Amino acid sequence: MKYKTTKAQCKKMIMGVCSYCGGQLVPIKIVDNSGHPTYWGGCQSCSIFQWGTDPHVYKIAHELTREHSFRGFCYSHIRYDSNDSEETREYKQQHQVSGACALVAKVLRLNKREGK
Repeated sequence: MKYKTTKAQCKKMIMGVCSYCGGQLVPIKIVDNSGHPTYWGGCQSCSIFQWGTDPHVYKIAHELTREHSFRGFCYSHIRYDSNDSEETREYKQQHQVSGACALVAKVLRLNKREGK
């Protein structure tokens, strides 16, 4: 059976931890939309398919959103309601953290470039 992306190739593409929950990403065997077997990076903790983010970036994004109430532009439309269940609040927080990861990574890249 020929895979579009092999397990070894997939492992190489995984760039760190899950940007939603910080969980470990692993190659997960799937069938793509064309019916071909392949592997995608996925988080078994929160069931998100992605290639991940640097653990340092995740840590900063997590702190910004959880401890400093940062709301990023990516998910500025998400509103928190006092009637939200704990599960819904956590789901919304995970999206905020993920959106903040993109911003934090960009700021760190710009900072590194300016530091040269």
